[in-house]
Order: sequence, then C-alpha cells, then structure tokens
Amino acid sequence: MDNTTVQQLLMTMKSNSITSNSYAFVEKPLSEMYSVKIKEGEYSGAIVTYGKVSINESDDRQTARLSFQFKLDEAPAPHNIAELEKSEDFNNHLGDILSHIIQSAFDSGKYKFGSDDKQPTNNNSAEVSE
Repeated sequence: MDNTTVQQLLMTMKSNSITSNSYAFVEKPLSEMYSVKIKEGEYSGAIVTYGKVSINESDDRQTARLSFQFKLDEAPAPHNIAELEKSEDFNNHLGDILSHIIQSAFDSGKYKFGSDDKQPTNNNSAEVSE
C-alpha cells in the first residue's frame, strides 16, 4: 500500500469531531514511547499508549478498517480500565483519535512507515519528526 492509497483511505474514515485539542501527547517515566491523553469528552483524563497499527483494505479497495493495539494506562472516574478496554464506544473513540493523529501526520509530512530499526529499506519511508 503506497502513501497516496493510505491517505485516500484515511480520508474516507470518519474522524467525528476530533481535533488536535481533543488529545495531547504525554511522556511516561520509564517508557520510550509517547502516550496520548484524552482532553475532552466522556473519556477526558484517559491515558492510552497505542501499539501496532494497521490499515486493512477491502478486496475492492473501496473501504478500509483501521486496526490497532493499545494499552490503557489510566481511566477517568467513574470508568475503570477493565470496563473501557471492553467498551466498543471507547475503542471507536480511540480509533477516531488515531485516525486524526495519522491524518495530521500526513498533512504535515511528519510520518514514517515501518519499524524503527536502522536497517536500510526500499520503501521510501520518511522519518517522523517532532
């Protein structure tokens, strides 16, 4: 899947009312990865770390599904971690935030495909810069 295809697929995904004000990137002690803190809405205060992310196209290339793994680090009251991990609404909200993050990265040109290893690649990947 090339960059243009990914961008086209992301544009078809609904990001609801998510904006860059809806979340913030946060650092956690003893972690090399950034986490995302939700700043607005029912889940305000939740902190999540995204893991593996993939976009799966349908055979006709008309639709796509964003799949991702995550670790919920903090849940806002009255919710708890076990409840939110099973919540379809919460999972959809995380998907909307992730879609916005990915689309924003494409819009700014600050993204990278593939792993962080230093092996040379032939996939024309670009580094994510902050």
